[in-house]
Amino acid sequence: MAGRGHKRRAAHPTTTAPLRPAALLGVVVTDVMTGSRARRIVEFNARRPGSGSYDVRDFSLVLRFGDGRVARRSLTGIVRGDPRKDASAIFVVEQLWQKRTKPLSAVALTPPPAAPVAELQFDVVAFTPPPGKVSRLPDTIGFTSMDKAANTFCATSVFNSVPSAATPAEDFALEWKDTLGHAYRVAPDPPRVPCTTASGLTYTMGASVAAKGTREWYGQLLVFSLGMRRLSIQVISPDATSAPACLAQISPMLASLRIR
Repeated sequence: MAGRGHKRRAAHPTTTAPLRPAALLGVVVTDVMTGSRARRIVEFNARRPGSGSYDVRDFSLVLRFGDGRVARRSLTGIVRGDPRKDASAIFVVEQLWQKRTKPLSAVALTPPPAAPVAELQFDVVAFTPPPGKVSRLPDTIGFTSMDKAANTFCATSVFNSVPSAATPAEDFALEWKDTLGHAYRVAPDPPRVPCTTASGLTYTMGASVAAKGTREWYGQLLVFSLGMRRLSIQVISPDATSAPACLAQISPMLASLRIR
């Protein structure tokens, strides 16, 4: 962000504990047969509840049902400490088995909604911040997100506002020179596109290859003329191909942007 102008374990003791019928609802046990690739799937679903006991022996689980069914499987883990003291939840083949006292409701099967992102206030505006690591300079707040698998990134900077010029065109020219143009080698007069946010704020956008030394990136600048003040948002991406994805990433930010 640039400123304006700037990892076997020992055998486990044998344990026997009651097996609650409801603990079998919706569970799938997979048994890989020794010496072959054959795989046997035993499904215990809501139509086949059972009761009985289970033994925990040398990191293996033996389920003994009252109707004669027996299932064996190695444990991948035990949660909540010693199962002799608390048999309410264990892991079998990465599947959580949990004691229940009543059927699951539809609501319980629905993931909780994501917590809303708190609005961020900065200078004369407020907005929903984009994803990424936050960094601050005296006159700038930045958000940098990285996708290592795709080898790409988006670096968004919001600059402090300054007094406006006479027209949006002049605002853009001055901001282009003072932000992107100060930190990188850019086209002196890039094509400009007038845009409007969902809330009705207007801005001018321009873009150019942004070079520094022998390295090149792609820079986009959004300049808002806010009456007596102007404010800029700079977006740096690896290249022009990745630029639209960065704009899509800050789209919620632009939609929420308001003068405070």
